Amino acid sequence: MTGDLGTHRQVNSPGQVLFASLIGTGVGTVRKWELGTRRPSGAARTLISVIKAEPKAVRRALAGQN
Repeated sequence: MTGDLGTHRQVNSPGQVLFASLIGTGVGTVRKWELGTRRPSGAARTLISVIKAEPKAVRRALAGQN
């Protein structure tokens, strides 16, 4: 899961900062996931799976929530 997170994020998102903001975590956490030094929690893994499957739907659902 985490091994391909960076590749997926780079293809589908402008950057780690935006991706971290989208899922409500720190950019340092995303970096650690991508480096493989940390692993996302169960909830984060689920959200990442949904983002991979339906990125546009997630953006629509989260629009305006900050």
